[in-house]
Amino acid sequence: MFPSTITATALLSLFSLASCAPTPQDAAPKTCQASFPSIIETLSEAEPGKTFPNENGGSGAFTVSTTIDPITGAKSNRILQLLTFKDIHVGSGSCELGFNFTPNYPITSSPGSPAPQLTFYSVGKDLTTIPYTGLPYNTWFPKDSGRLSIQNIGTATLEAGKVQVINSQACASELSFIVEIAEWVGQSASVEFKQDNQFGNQGPFNGFYVKANGPC
Repeated sequence: MFPSTITATALLSLFSLASCAPTPQDAAPKTCQASFPSIIETLSEAEPGKTFPNENGGSGAFTVSTTIDPITGAKSNRILQLLTFKDIHVGSGSCELGFNFTPNYPITSSPGSPAPQLTFYSVGKDLTTIPYTGLPYNTWFPKDSGRLSIQNIGTATLEAGKVQVINSQACASELSFIVEIAEWVGQSASVEFKQDNQFGNQGPFNGFYVKANGPC
């Protein structure tokens, strides 16, 4: 009887430990709710001193394009987009920039197949330190001016049904990015879609997001 009692006690102890052990779901890192662009602003090479309206408060239109002379290869009329995300949870070490598009979501690309690649730049300056009323193209470029510490963080193509994390970086309460047609695209190109932030209403969202990885 004594050995049986020891065996039963040992089994009960093991069961208790197993029941207290974290499940894979418990051990998995938790992520915070996505943040969506507070600012979607056009930067136009053709009108370098002009400040364009914040499309986040309007149509949500996102447009990038470039015109390339087929003979000389010279680029002109570049249109870029500034994306600024605010009120980001900063309780963890990294924040990811990514995008989500549901199947059949309307994205207009030229050329259409394959869609032109886009380059993403992180802006190493908190725009809250600037009296923000919009910033024209010539505030940001040339990219090597050093005024805003612009850094290439990756490339991607935007397509319906596609979900992708572009890159991660240290979190801040506000993060800004610039998007343009990639320099190596050898012909005139454009990409257009409407940022649709339905996530807050428990529906699917389409477009860009920033999400902090870690405890919330």
